[in-house]
Amino acid sequence: MNNRKKALIALVLAPLLAFIVLEGISLRSIQRVETKRREVVAAGGKTKTEQRVPAWLGRLRGDDFHTFLDETALTEITMSGADITDENVKHLQGLTDLRVLDVSQSQISDAGLQVLSGLTDLRFVNLFKTPVTTLTPLEPLHQLETLVIEHTEITDDALASLEHFPNLTELNAGYLELTDTGIEHIARCSKLETLGLSGTNLTDRGCELISQLTGLTTLVLRNAEPSPEGLRAFQQAVPACNVIR
Repeated sequence: MNNRKKALIALVLAPLLAFIVLEGISLRSIQRVETKRREVVAAGGKTKTEQRVPAWLGRLRGDDFHTFLDETALTEITMSGADITDENVKHLQGLTDLRVLDVSQSQISDAGLQVLSGLTDLRFVNLFKTPVTTLTPLEPLHQLETLVIEHTEITDDALASLEHFPNLTELNAGYLELTDTGIEHIARCSKLETLGLSGTNLTDRGCELISQLTGLTTLVLRNAEPSPEGLRAFQQAVPACNVIR
């Protein structure tokens, strides 16, 4: 066989071999995700997946360039309810594509939160009615946009961790034992658009502090009793904000 024929055969076979290799990689990725999904479901979770363009292809052609090479990503998990403990949450480890996590009304503790520290793509975390007392394990989650800590054991000092969430736009901190010190931490979240402070003791000083959040569009104050003067001063400072009482 002369060199010309060899070159022609190589030219024909190269794309086929590349296809086989890439398809094999894609199938292994799908299998890994499905194995992990079943593990999470067995641990009491509900899951959602989505198809994503591989990172290398996205850099070349954009994230909307979908092909047979698309990868399955586990992006949303709900593990809520009193039966969910730190042992269940351990199964979330390594889910680096996860963007939405709901562990509301579960028994997850501060120790259980440690698992979340490696899930750095999280955008939404719901800790409603959990016994957590700290946000320190969440500090690596710099992409976080929505955080629900209503009816938790979070107090003023724990809110210092909010400075690690530069993209936070929604915070529900209702029914917490907060003072002006805690409100001061919240007031540093300059991108906040929605803030829930229901059931808190919002003072005139607190109203003054949150007046710095000029991007607020919604402030929820159910069962909170700020003084008429404090609330009026806030509304004058942030007139576009809808106050829900």
